[in-house]
Amino acid sequence: MSFLNYLLAADETANNNSWIMFVIIGVVLVLMIVLTIIPQKKRQKQQQQMMDSLTVGTKLMTVGGLVGRSTPTTLSSSTSARKTAPL
Repeated sequence: MSFLNYLLAADETANNNSWIMFVIIGVVLVLMIVLTIIPQKKRQKQQQQMMDSLTVGTKLMTVGGLVGRSTPTTLSSSTSARKTAPL
């Protein structure tokens, strides 16, 4: 009988503690959202502000290291036409 009582007590403890696991999983999910999605949206907003502030003649530097100035075709379309600086 003592073994049966031990199993019943263990089952009650597992049921009482199972909600804690769901709370921990929920907290981890919320932290993942806060630590990944919110900073990404902040970077996108900064990038959009930078793109909106471009005017004709603004100095640009690409990720590849090309330096140039923006032209009217660069600002009015999605092409990447620019005048590059002489070496």
